[in-house]
Amino acid sequence: MGKIHIGISGWRYPPWRGKFYPPGLAQSRELDYASRQLPTIEINGSFYSLQRPESYAGWYAAYSTCARSSGRSCGNSRRT
Repeated sequence: MGKIHIGISGWRYPPWRGKFYPPGLAQSRELDYASRQLPTIEINGSFYSLQRPESYAGWYAAYSTCARSSGRSCGNSRRT
């Protein structure tokens, strides 16, 4: 039987601050934090509008930090 991965469709949700995200966590660290909590994260901003290369590079860096430091696959939809 295949595995089921449950994740979230994005990570910047102000109501989650102080609830899902620890109080005081910088917004710039939210992807890094979320990628350590869940196996998949959808980057849905690319569906709604064109993104700058710097945005993809930043997302990749946050994801890569998680994958390197946790020793597990911290997936998101940029992986195919």
